[in-house]
Order: sequence, then structure tokens, then C-alpha cells
Amino acid sequence: MAYKLVMKNRDLVLRQMPLHGYNSVDFAEKYLGINRAHWTNIQTGKIHPRPALAKKIASGLDLEIKDIFDLVQ
Repeated sequence: MAYKLVMKNRDLVLRQMPLHGYNSVDFAEKYLGINRAHWTNIQTGKIHPRPALAKKIASGLDLEIKDIFDLVQ
């Protein structure tokens, strides 16, 4: 069975973005290289990022992947 990364701490992400100079659109498009809709779907759990994207999200906010995502089966 496959595992997936599910965002568990959206509030932390939303608090950290402005501290690093990003709004949601800039973080998605300029830092992550994805569109705003894709980013919103990750935040709401509709889609699950691949590990490389999860690492980039965490890195951009000076957090650990485990602070933001749960690994679920």
C-alpha cells in the first residue's frame, strides 16, 4: 500500500509564509513553482505532495517536513 504526505499544520504554514516575505500566491508560484490552485489543494488535503515538494515547502519556511506533514497509509 502506498503512503502519502498529508498537511497537518496549515495554520503554522500560513503564519510562517509572511515571516519569510511570501503571500500564498508568491510562495506557490515564485518559490515552489506550482500554481495557486495546486498549492491550495495541498493545504486542504485534496492532493498530496511528492516528497521533494514537501521538502521544498518545509525548507522555504525554515521548518521540518514532520512539522507540516503526516505520513499516512
